[in-house]
Amino acid sequence: MTAPVDEPIPLDDDGYAVDSAMMKDPRPDRPDKCPALCQLDFERHDAFSYVTSQLQAYRIWRHFSFNPPGGLPLKEGQTTRRYHGFGRPQFRQLCEATGLIFSSTRRLQDRDPEISPPCWPDRTSAELFWSRCSAEQIRCGAESSAPLDFPRFVRQVALPIGDALLSSEPEGITDPLEAFVARIFDSPQVGLCARGSQPCDDEEGEEDSAFS
Repeated sequence: MTAPVDEPIPLDDDGYAVDSAMMKDPRPDRPDKCPALCQLDFERHDAFSYVTSQLQAYRIWRHFSFNPPGGLPLKEGQTTRRYHGFGRPQFRQLCEATGLIFSSTRRLQDRDPEISPPCWPDRTSAELFWSRCSAEQIRCGAESSAPLDFPRFVRQVALPIGDALLSSEPEGITDPLEAFVARIFDSPQVGLCARGSQPCDDEEGEEDSAFS
């Protein structure tokens, strides 16, 4: 019986393997000759900063939209988080923790010159901003009191605040979402975990699937 032409192991006429024709050691990779074997460098990609800003904005929304906060580890005995969404109470917490309002308690108590410039001169201006968000909710077919999901949070809160903060952010930041993220993560009162911290990363996503 004749062996098939594409026999993976070369055999002689007696059916024994031909040692001289066998590749006993695997051939080493040559990335220089095959670009597909080169290691991917995501940080050098043009979209890396955009993706990073989206991820960090999601962490901010998640932190304020859950109880206990989504950016903090669960305490002993706690197994789940309760989803509230991002509504008016969460917006007020965000403004207070990050000093976005000139008359916020943090600014009046700390009087720290390192605190970044405010976004609104008083609470009335901030509440007016949120009222416009509620009006946008109605135009989108949702109730004015309905909490914001992540896409609406980015569109109605993060980007407008980022636009207002661009003039006061360090040079080099030109994207509104990046300016918003930088402001929130620079505020220690928020208490967000940095990327890679444990056990927050292990828990991320578990409760997210519960309300989706």
